[in-house]
Amino acid sequence: MSVLHPGCHQGPNRTALNRYPEVFAAAAAAAPAARRILSFGCSSGEECVTLAEYFPKAEIIGADINPVILLQARKHRSDRICFVYASDRILSGLGGFDAIFCMAVLRSAGHYPFEIFEERALFLETLVRPRGLLVIHNSPYRFGDTARKDSYETYPGRRTTGHKLVPSRRRHRS
Repeated sequence: MSVLHPGCHQGPNRTALNRYPEVFAAAAAAAPAARRILSFGCSSGEECVTLAEYFPKAEIIGADINPVILLQARKHRSDRICFVYASDRILSGLGGFDAIFCMAVLRSAGHYPFEIFEERALFLETLVRPRGLLVIHNSPYRFGDTARKDSYETYPGRRTTGHKLVPSRRRHRS
């Protein structure tokens, strides 16, 4: 549980530049025209800097629930990268992302209930534009186990760090 946000599950705020090169490269190949990208759980912002390199024409929005770590992330602000507090209200107001990256976020040091994972994953799904990517990586559960699994196609990919590469493309709904 987060000390700053009781009831929220957040593990350590550790990140690094280009921490998931295979995942980022596969996503960039799958969505080369992506223009709006969300890094959900951006921590201190290095993932946003990396995503800006893989998606050179995209606006990158980093979101985190920890206001202290967001202050650190703001050192990476640029004309293409900005940071926001990760509340549902704020993120819903920004919705319409071509790609959302949720890397090592939907988990905790202890038991992380599937119900919380599913609720968060389904919320993120509402922010993805049709034919956009929802990338959930390094989580104890799969998006394919949620109630909305049939709305997505899982891209095949190499296995990385023991987890399946899961950038998923949202299908058009008629």
